[in-house]
Amino acid sequence: MYRKLVSFFLVLALVLPCLFLSAPVTASAGENSFVSNTVTVSGSKYVAVGKKVTLKASSPVTWKSSNKKIATVSSKGIVTGKKAGKVTITAKAKNGSSKTWKMTVMKKAVKSITVTTSAKTLDLNGKKTAKLTAKASPSSAAQSFTWKSSDTKIATVSSAGKVIAKGVGKVKITATATDGSKVKKEITLTVKDSSASRKVGVSFPTNTLQRWAMDGANLSASLKSAGFDVDLRYADNNEQLQLSHVEAMIDGGCQVLVISAVNGYDSLNSALAQAAKKGIAVIAYDRMLMNTNAVSYYVSFSNKKVGILQGNYVVKALDLKNAEGPFNVEFTAGDPGDNNAKYFFDGAMDVLKPYIESGKLVVVSGQTTFDEVATPTWRSDVAQERAEDLLFTYYADGTELDAWVCSNDSTAYGVTSALSGYAYVGSWPIITGQDCDINNVRNIIAGKQAMSVFKDTRVMVSRTVKMIEQIMNGGTVDTNGKVDNGAISVPAYLCTPVVVDKSNYRKYLIDSGYYAEEQLQ
Repeated sequence: MYRKLVSFFLVLALVLPCLFLSAPVTASAGENSFVSNTVTVSGSKYVAVGKKVTLKASSPVTWKSSNKKIATVSSKGIVTGKKAGKVTITAKAKNGSSKTWKMTVMKKAVKSITVTTSAKTLDLNGKKTAKLTAKASPSSAAQSFTWKSSDTKIATVSSAGKVIAKGVGKVKITATATDGSKVKKEITLTVKDSSASRKVGVSFPTNTLQRWAMDGANLSASLKSAGFDVDLRYADNNEQLQLSHVEAMIDGGCQVLVISAVNGYDSLNSALAQAAKKGIAVIAYDRMLMNTNAVSYYVSFSNKKVGILQGNYVVKALDLKNAEGPFNVEFTAGDPGDNNAKYFFDGAMDVLKPYIESGKLVVVSGQTTFDEVATPTWRSDVAQERAEDLLFTYYADGTELDAWVCSNDSTAYGVTSALSGYAYVGSWPIITGQDCDINNVRNIIAGKQAMSVFKDTRVMVSRTVKMIEQIMNGGTVDTNGKVDNGAISVPAYLCTPVVVDKSNYRKYLIDSGYYAEEQLQ
C-alpha cells in the first residue's frame, strides 16, 4: 500500500506541471493578460544635424547609438544629429530582447514646407477624398512628414496625406517635418454636402439708396434664375439688425453668404466666426469685411482707382497742369464704417495733393483729412447740411468755388442741393460722383454735376453668381487679385470702373441697357 501511494504522488508530481503549462492563463482586472517578449520602437527615421527627435519603445529599454559621431541617444530616447550619415539606434529591454532602428542624419534641416492638394473642396455627396503632397525646402532636407487634422469629425488624414471627408465644415490639415526642425505648414479644406440646400443669404446695408436697391434686386433675380434659393435682407444701416440677419441666414441653412456690411470692421465678426466653423463660404460684396479670416472671397471694383478717376477728372477740367490758378476746392467723403470710403478719398487726394501743396488748389475750409470730410451712412441730407455750413462760413462773401470732390452720388446730390438751395451765384463748380444714380445722371445732363464714376454693378452681380456656382460645385473660383483685409489676403475679383459725363452717358448707360432713356428725362 505504501509503495502504491508513493507511485501515485510521483506520477501526480510529473503530470500537474504539464497541465498548468498547457492550460490557458487568465488574468484579473489590472493584470497583464499577455506580455510580449519583443520590444517595438516608433519614431522618425530622420534627424537633421543639430536637431533632436524622440524615439519611443513599447517597454522600458536602454538606448545605444552605433556611432556617436553621427548621432547620440539619451536614456529617454532623444536622438541628436551630430554629423550627416547613417546610424543604428538599439533599444534593449530588461528581458534581453532588443530592436534596432536605422536612421539617417541629414546635413540640412527643413526650413519651409509647401503643401499642394488635389482638391480644396470635398463633397459628402460626391468627391470625398483629396491627396495632399508636401515638399520640404531645401530639397536636400528630409522629405518626411506627419499629417494631422484639426477636426477628425470633419475630415481625417492618413500618414500618406490622404484626406477623407467625414462631416460638413472647414478643417485645417497640418504637415510637420519629422527631422526635428518642427517646421509646419497648414492648408484649409472645405467639406460640403451638395445634397443639402442651394440656399444663398444676401445681406445689404440699405435699400434707401438706389444703388443697393438695384444691386439687391439684380442679384436676387440672377441667383434665382441660376436655380438658387435666396434670402435677401436689407439692414436699414443698422449694425445690430444686420448681425441678426446674418445669424438667421446661418441658422436657416444658407450655404453661401454675400455680405456688404453696414460696418465692415467688427460688427459681424461673431457671426462670421460661426459661418467659418460651419464651412459656409462668405463673399464680401463691394465692401471688404475687415480684420477677420472668415472671408472666402471679395468682389468689387478697384476702389482706389475710383478716387483716382475723380481726381484726374478735376485735373483735366481745370487744366491744372497748365493753368496758373489758384482754384478753390472742397471735399466730401463717405461713411467711416465703409472701408471703401477711405480708398475713394485717398485715390482722389493722391492725385490732387501735389496741387494743394503747391498752392494751385486751395481748400478754403482747410478740411483736408478723411475724418473732417466724412459723411456717416453716405446720406444726402448729411452731406447737404455740411455743405450748407461750408458755403455759409467760407463762401458767403462771394468767394468762387471751382470744384467739389464728392466720393459718390448720394453725397454729390447733397452738395448740389446745398448749392442750389443756398442760391450760390458764382461759377458752378465741377462736382464729382460715383454710381450713376438716376437723379445724378439727370444732373450731369443738366450741367449740375460734372461726372460720375460708373461701376456697372451688373458685372459685379454676374461675377458674384459665377463665384457662388463655382463654390457650390466645388470648382476653382475665378479671381484676378488679392486684397489685404488686415487679417488675411483675400482672393478677389476686381472689376474696372469708367468715367461717365455728359459726353458719353448715352454709350455707357442707355446703349448698354442700364437705363431706359425715358428714365433720365
